Amino acid sequence: MGDKTVLDMIFLYIFTERYYLVSADLVYVASSEWEYVWKYVKPLKQELYVDDSKITKFLEAAGDSIQSKSWYYTKRLGIEAESQYNKLRKLVPATVIKPFLFKNNQEKKADSNIPKINFHQPQQIGVVLLAQQERKDAGQDKPNDVRDKSKHTRTSADNMSTYTDRSTLLNDKVSTLREFCSSKEIVEELASVYKTDWRAAFEHCRLANDKGDTLRFLRDILKVSYERVCKPIADSQLVLMQREALKIVSGSNHVNSEFPDKRVLEDYRRQYASLSLKYLKQNFFEKHMRVLLKKHDIIYKNLPVDEENVDIYAAKCVEISWFMCVQDPPMVFQFDISNEEELRYVFRQFQEHGHQFDYIVWPAVRLFENGKLLEKGYAKFH
Repeated sequence: MGDKTVLDMIFLYIFTERYYLVSADLVYVASSEWEYVWKYVKPLKQELYVDDSKITKFLEAAGDSIQSKSWYYTKRLGIEAESQYNKLRKLVPATVIKPFLFKNNQEKKADSNIPKINFHQPQQIGVVLLAQQERKDAGQDKPNDVRDKSKHTRTSADNMSTYTDRSTLLNDKVSTLREFCSSKEIVEELASVYKTDWRAAFEHCRLANDKGDTLRFLRDILKVSYERVCKPIADSQLVLMQREALKIVSGSNHVNSEFPDKRVLEDYRRQYASLSLKYLKQNFFEKHMRVLLKKHDIIYKNLPVDEENVDIYAAKCVEISWFMCVQDPPMVFQFDISNEEELRYVFRQFQEHGHQFDYIVWPAVRLFENGKLLEKGYAKFH
């Protein structure tokens, strides 16, 4: 565990949704740890401009969440509380923190040798919590359904490619699509993104955000990629290509007629479709990502997991949208419905079953505008 303290571990467990590891005893010890830390930094309060209530409120919320089983508010408090704690902890002597450190897992203790914890003797805390932690890590204190869920969560994240920053996402193609790909290949790639990348991005955002806000945010990333980025650029690009081609063949800058056979230009663009990807992804991240984050009140940076998950998902949404737009005719997403009959035919129910429609989670795909339905979408009901 390195030099992680009890409070560090509570932050980690809550951010990674391992709530079953957060016990009342652990919160009690973390509160004692915070009292020790605050004792040393309190004289510097005015100079540091710190607010000790952030961590206090977080610990109180954690204690309440153990009883209520509702962790959303606690996670949001934890974002600022952890940042505050990490800054202050650097100012505290190691001897003060040492009693609250988790020891290395190699120093294993037999369950029969676990001493009773004495909260008035901090030097005993590390030994007791070490033994408790090892039992939980071994799975002895986890219900089967919780173990299966955590395993599934790690698997979906491990399948993600690793990118160091957005510049790599912009310069490299992250989807498997190629020039002249078929509509079937696009639908298969889209299904793969929903199964892996969307799920990883969803699990990431849910660490600090409301479920409904997260679902709408991820949906709108795909919607904006298609409707606000790729489609307008695809339409204007084709008009510009026609104009420039006519100028070349006519030798005149004053062209009023249309190019006689647009399919020639469309095939040319499909052949070099990947050349536009960097500009399209840059357009999305610079002009639209911040707007979507603000619109849905989403926090996804500075969380204790790979923040690349959301960016990779967004980059793939842009790439798939672009290859859909350069098809002949362009493939389309269906993000809305006109009547209840269409809703039942075009969309599956997402997770919870119900009779009242809430909102679209994942769009349906059609071969072209009002054309054949290639893949159903998902809608939220209650």
